[in-house]
Amino acid sequence: MDFKQYKGKNILAWLYYNPNYSANNDDFDDVVNKRCYVYPRVMMKGVDYDLINSGDFPKFGRIEVRIQGGDSAEDIYSRFGSLVSIRINGDPYPNFDGNNMYSLKYNPQYGKLNSEIWIESFSGRGFYQIIDINSNMEELQKERSIPAPDYEVRTTLVLLRYENKLYGPFECGEKKEEKIPLSGVREYQYSVGEYAAMNYNDNLLVIENQDGEEALILIPKASIPSPEECKIRYDWISEETLIDNFIDSLRVENSYTREQVRQLKEMVHQLVESGANVQFTGDRITKIQTLLQSIAQKEEYIRDIVEYALVDESMKKVLSEEVVNNYFDQIQSKILEFSSVQERINGLKAQETALQQSVEALQRSAEQGKAQSSEEDKLKISELTQELEVLRKEKDALSVELGIRKDIEALKTERDRLKDERDKAKDSYNQQLIDNNDLKKQFESTLQAFNDKATQTARILDSKLLDKILRGIGEEPTMEDIVPFDTSLLHAEPMDCVDIINRVTTFISDKAHRDVTSNDVANYLICITQGFITTFAGEPGTGKTSLCNILAKALGLVTDIPQRRFVDISVERGWSSHKDFIGYYNPLSKKMERSNGEIFDAFERMDTECDCDQSQIAPFIILLDEANLSPIEHYWAAFLRNCDFTSVSNRSIPLGGTKSFKLPDHLRFLATVNFDHTTEELSPRFLDRSWVIMLEPTRVDDEIDEDIENFEDMVSFGDIKAAFCVREDDVIDEAIQNKWNAIQKIFRDRSLQIMPRNLKMVKNYCAVGCRCMERDTPATKFAPLDYALSQKILPTINGNGENYRMLIEDLLKECTAQNMPISAKHLERMKRVAENNMDFYQFFSR
Repeated sequence: MDFKQYKGKNILAWLYYNPNYSANNDDFDDVVNKRCYVYPRVMMKGVDYDLINSGDFPKFGRIEVRIQGGDSAEDIYSRFGSLVSIRINGDPYPNFDGNNMYSLKYNPQYGKLNSEIWIESFSGRGFYQIIDINSNMEELQKERSIPAPDYEVRTTLVLLRYENKLYGPFECGEKKEEKIPLSGVREYQYSVGEYAAMNYNDNLLVIENQDGEEALILIPKASIPSPEECKIRYDWISEETLIDNFIDSLRVENSYTREQVRQLKEMVHQLVESGANVQFTGDRITKIQTLLQSIAQKEEYIRDIVEYALVDESMKKVLSEEVVNNYFDQIQSKILEFSSVQERINGLKAQETALQQSVEALQRSAEQGKAQSSEEDKLKISELTQELEVLRKEKDALSVELGIRKDIEALKTERDRLKDERDKAKDSYNQQLIDNNDLKKQFESTLQAFNDKATQTARILDSKLLDKILRGIGEEPTMEDIVPFDTSLLHAEPMDCVDIINRVTTFISDKAHRDVTSNDVANYLICITQGFITTFAGEPGTGKTSLCNILAKALGLVTDIPQRRFVDISVERGWSSHKDFIGYYNPLSKKMERSNGEIFDAFERMDTECDCDQSQIAPFIILLDEANLSPIEHYWAAFLRNCDFTSVSNRSIPLGGTKSFKLPDHLRFLATVNFDHTTEELSPRFLDRSWVIMLEPTRVDDEIDEDIENFEDMVSFGDIKAAFCVREDDVIDEAIQNKWNAIQKIFRDRSLQIMPRNLKMVKNYCAVGCRCMERDTPATKFAPLDYALSQKILPTINGNGENYRMLIEDLLKECTAQNMPISAKHLERMKRVAENNMDFYQFFSR
C-alpha cells in the first residue's frame, strides 16, 4: 500500500479504544491506557469523497494512535466521540509482525500540521445524517418530534427515512424526555420535501464501526435537491415563527388591540409579499387566521380577569402592590399615550359642560317659577350632579397622571442634560489637571536647572543668545508630509465573509502552522470588526502577541512603512494617560512632544484619513502588548468614550492646547493581557466594552512567527465591515434566540443584570455568526452564542456566595459540553477554582 496517498488529506475515521483496559493487563506497559485506534473510512476531496479499502491498513484496517501528554485514551474518546476527522502528517515505520502495522503519535501540543497524526471532531459540514423512523408523515406531523435513536445524531440537519421515502431536511432540537423535536429550515422556507429513497442509494455513505458493522449513514447535501423542487412538500413552520414573520411583514411595532386584530384578519387575504422572509401560502394564511382568533379570545379572558381583580378589594390590593413593586418601570412607559389621554380629557370636559348647562337650566326654571319642579326633575338633577362629580374626579385623575408623565419626561430630559454637562466638565477638568501637572513639572525642572547652573544663567543673559533662544522657542514645528494611502495595495476583487475567513484560516494554518478552525477565525474577525478593542487573554507563553501579528499579516497590514497599517506598542508600567504612549502639546515650547514617534505618526496619518472613503482604505490596527502592566482604564480612558461607533458624533482624543486627533471608523485596537501577580486587573468599565478571547496553552514557535511574510495585498475595511457587521437581512436562528432567552432568564432569576450594551453586542454578534459560522453538528449548532457568551458575558461575572454559585450551576446546565463546549469549559473551571477560593466566582481566577 502506498501510504503517501493518505498524507495531508482530510479523512473520516472511526475512533475506538479498549474500555476494559486495566493496569494489570499484560498487553499494556502503561499504567494509564495511552493507546487508541482509528479506522479510516472515507477520504474527503472537497464536496467529493473516496471510500477507503480497509485492506490498506493491515491487519485490522486500523492505525494505532499513541497519545502524548496527559490525556488518556478515554479522554480522547470523550472529547471527540467515535466519528472523527484525522490528518496523517508523519511516516510510520511498518511493523509487519505486530497486530498494528502502522503506529503514529498524537501530540495535541504540536498542532494540526506537526503532530504525526491529528484528531478532531467530525464537523458534519456538507452532510445530512439519515435517521430511520417507524412513523409515517401523518403521525410525524402530529408529533413534530421523533424518539431519540440509540445512536448519536452527528449533524444538525437530518433526513428521515420511512419505508421507501426520505423526508427533510429537518433541524434537530435538544433531546427532551427521550424525544428530539424537529424544526423546518429557514433557508428552505420551513418546508420539507418528500424524496424517493431508491433514487439516492448510490449517494449513501455507510460508516462502519470497529467491528465492520453499520454505525451511521450520511448523504452529501449536494446530492439532495431543495425541497422547493419536490413535487410533494410539507409545511413545517411553527406557529410562533409564522405569526412573528407575519407581523414583521406588516412593519408594525405596536401591540395589537381587539379592533386591530379584526383588521389584520381582513388584511390577510390582501397580503402581498414584500420583502418578507417567509412565503405566506393559503394554508399558512388559514393558520394565521386561527392564531389571530385565539389572540382575540385571550384578550377577552384578560379583560374578564382584570374586571374581577378590580371588584375584589383584597385582590385589587395584592395586584396594586405587585404592579408598583415589580412592574412599574415597564408599565410607566405605556401608562399614558398623550393623544388618547388628551382626547379622553377633552371628551370628559365636553360632557361636564353639557351636564353643567343642564343643571343650571333646571335650576333657573325652578327659581323663576316658570314651572313647578317635579320629583322626577329633582331626581334627574341629583343623578346628573353625581355623574358630574364622577366625571370631575376621573378628569382630575387623568390630569394628574398626564402631569406626572410630563414631569417624568421633563426630569429625564433635565437629568440627561445635566449628565452630559457633568461628563464634559469632568473631561475638561481632568484634562486641565493633566496640563497643569505637565506645566508644573516642566517649570520645576527648568527652575532647578537655572539654580544649579549659574554659569548658564550668565550665558542666557547675553542678549544675542537670549534672542536666538526666544526665536527658536517661538518657531512652529515642521511637519513631515503625510503619504496618502495607496489604494492599489487593496485586494482587486470584492471579498465576502467566506472569502476573508478562508484566506485568514489558510494563512494561519499553512504559514504559522497553527491549528485553528474556520469558526475560530470567524470569531476573531467578528470581534475585531464589531468592537473598538478586542482583548486576547491567557497565561504567559500562549502565543497572544504572535497571534495578533499573524492576523495583521493575514489581512496584509504589515507592509513596508509608510503604508504599514499595524503598530505594536509595548505597554510600560506607570502609564496614566494616552499622552504616555502618543504625545502631548507643550505649552512652553508650543510644540508637540512625541512619546512614541511611530504611534504619533500613525494617529496623525489617521487624522487626515477621516474624510476619505472608508470602503476604499485598509483597516488600521494598534496592538497594546501586555496591556495590563498599567491600569488600562486609566491610560486608555480617552478611548473608552469612543467605543460606541454610532452614539459618539465627534470621535477624537485631546492632546492638550487646541491639538487633538480625530479617530477614523477603520481604527481598531487589540490588547494582550497576562494573569499573574505582576499585572493589574481589568475594570468592569473596560470589560463592558471589550471582547475577551481566552487562549489556551499551545505549542508556539516564536521564531517561525517572526519569519512569516505579510500577505501580498490588503483586505479593504469596506469588505471587512460588510462581511462582519450586521446587515438588514441578518436573522438570529430561532434555536439560538431561545437559548439566549433562557440564559438571560437565569441572570434575572438571580437578580443579576446584563448591561444593555452587552445585550446589544451579543445580539449583533449572533446575527452575523449565524451567517458566517459553520453550524453543521450538535457541537457547533450554537457556536455563535457559545463564543459570544464566553467572551462577553462570562468575563463580567465577579462575586461570591450562594447566589453566584447557583448562577454558575444553572448556566452550566444550560451550556452542556454537547452544545456549548467553550462556555461549559470556562464555567467548569470557574466552579472548580471557587471551591478552593472561598466560593469566589471570577472569570479570570486560576
